[in-house]
Amino acid sequence: MSSYFPVRPRPQNGESIKGYLLRLAKMNGHFNLGAIFHVIDVVFSEKHLIVSSPRFKELVNKLAPMLQLSEQVLFDAFAHSQHYDRHSKRSVFDITSSTPKVCAACLSETNGYLRSRWQHMHITHCAQHETALLDHCPDCSSRLEWSADLLDGCKSCGTRWKQVSALALSAVPSYQTAIDWLADTQVVSYLNALYLAAIRVFLPFELMKINRKECPFATEEAHEVFEAAYKLIISEDASQYHERIVDEISGALVCLDASALKKIVEPIPKLSLMSEPEGLGAWSGELRHGQHDVSTTMVSASQAGELLGISSGELNELSTGNMVKHTNLERSSIYQLRHIDTFIGSLVERANLLVGEVGSTYYRLSDLSKISHSYLFNFVECLQLIIDVELPLYCAIQANSLDAIYVDKRELIEALKDNEQSQFSRLLSMSELTKYFNVQPIKIQIMADIFEWQKVAVSRKSVKFEPSSIQQFVDEYILLDKWCAEELYPKSSLYSYLLNHGIEPIDNPKEDKSKLHIFKRSPLLLDVIKQFELDWFKSKAPSQLKQILQITQPPVLSDSSRLAFELRCSPGKVLP
Repeated sequence: MSSYFPVRPRPQNGESIKGYLLRLAKMNGHFNLGAIFHVIDVVFSEKHLIVSSPRFKELVNKLAPMLQLSEQVLFDAFAHSQHYDRHSKRSVFDITSSTPKVCAACLSETNGYLRSRWQHMHITHCAQHETALLDHCPDCSSRLEWSADLLDGCKSCGTRWKQVSALALSAVPSYQTAIDWLADTQVVSYLNALYLAAIRVFLPFELMKINRKECPFATEEAHEVFEAAYKLIISEDASQYHERIVDEISGALVCLDASALKKIVEPIPKLSLMSEPEGLGAWSGELRHGQHDVSTTMVSASQAGELLGISSGELNELSTGNMVKHTNLERSSIYQLRHIDTFIGSLVERANLLVGEVGSTYYRLSDLSKISHSYLFNFVECLQLIIDVELPLYCAIQANSLDAIYVDKRELIEALKDNEQSQFSRLLSMSELTKYFNVQPIKIQIMADIFEWQKVAVSRKSVKFEPSSIQQFVDEYILLDKWCAEELYPKSSLYSYLLNHGIEPIDNPKEDKSKLHIFKRSPLLLDVIKQFELDWFKSKAPSQLKQILQITQPPVLSDSSRLAFELRCSPGKVLP
């Protein structure tokens, strides 16, 4: 086998890597890319054709000697040919077409070659000949294929580009020519906006904020899509188009109205650097209806959480608890708007109407976790408890999220207290215990060692705790971190008071790692704490107590502190 190719063409300005390899194959009697890779003894992969990939360096290393070129010369020939092909922060990561696109007139010329920019989805015309690029044979309508014959004509029917009748002239569209007079940094911003608008035009009812690997539309649809997208980013039509999308979606839903949906629609930026060319014409802004319509509108987990007014973790609990259906897409959970709407509707249906301002006696369902973790209930367990014990719900006339649906705070806390013991019937995670005891994980680890809490390995990296030993600890000891989480007074004050009255905490053999404030539960301890509370509240002026309450805002206030506050600050007035 020869150590170099008999015919060794030089790369042309703006030539694509794949196009160059096909030209090399054709001039040396081969038919496709695979033959070239076989000759240079490299197992082909698409990554060999990506300049930023280490595989491209492998290709250059093997190919350069057989072209009698230096590696640097060959690398430099294509170094900037894919500058805009891929961008991790763009709504479409890879904007190249997998189908070849050609200009018949360019390839009919002597030494015709394939341009790298032709493969960009938004490049739909040949600027030199002012004709639309071809991705199908004009004679047999077959889709063009990547083969050495592509340089001469259609592989399927044998039509040669030189035989193709003169194509009708077609003005190069503004969305394509705009790039030619923009600076590099402006091109990046322009393409980000153009492709976001293109997706919104092609899939108006798909609201997910995701980065696609490739364009969702075919090359033959690109011109119409990009023309509409360009009009959106250079005019004032984008906001009206958004409103049209939101209105149509909300019209098919019950609870999720336009005001809620507007929060999650990613706006199409209007580029001030672009000017509207003359004769562009107005776009009707009609919404495209296809496979994706209102009934299948999907949103990401973050968008669904924003609509419901809860965190992604709480949303995941709803999904795990089968309260809101979800689908997995590329390792991420996505949600249909109609399922979210149905879930909210099921809660609104059982709610009583609230008239006037919502008082402090009511608690938002979106805030349940702030209370529930103190009783070993996670978000969905708390919501299920509300449903199971039939606690009354309340909402305004138009409730479109969990932010606008309420439960009576006192009734909720009573229900949690009454059912707290039932939560000690399952394994408890480190995360649950840190929230329950109001401490950092290091303290849970020390407590587990001191009190010999039994651990159960649930995976290679995580353990859970057997509940009976923890329940025993709760019954026999008082941890000041948890106790004071429901009080107005600080832990340090109570701790000092107990020491001054001769009540010592349990021994902590790991005092050097973290200080514990754990006391053996006893009638004496409870009496001393009760006396401390009386003394502490008497020592504070009503104005001080009101300020402390306003600053600390404990989600749950113990009965003793609530009563002491009411007697001291608001006789006759009941705190929530």
